[in-house]
Amino acid sequence: MIDLQPCQGYGTDLLRLRESKSMSKEQVAFLLGEDVRFMERLESEKIYPSSYLMNKLSEVFQLDIKVVSGRIWCNSPSECSKWI
Repeated sequence: MIDLQPCQGYGTDLLRLRESKSMSKEQVAFLLGEDVRFMERLESEKIYPSSYLMNKLSEVFQLDIKVVSGRIWCNSPSECSKWI
């Protein structure tokens, strides 16, 4: 089994992605079925989304799930992808 590690900086990239789509935290939180506090914690990397929420993020931002999961979890920090 491969042990995945959380990617550093994904929260900042999520914030930039959200802003590039001209979406508020409230809008994204609503589309995810979460509250604004959840978005704040996600963007500050205090929490990591579940598989279900990564799928929802991919839908909200129209990104392939592999891109989303590859930006949040990776084998090593050097393998983390970027969204934008």
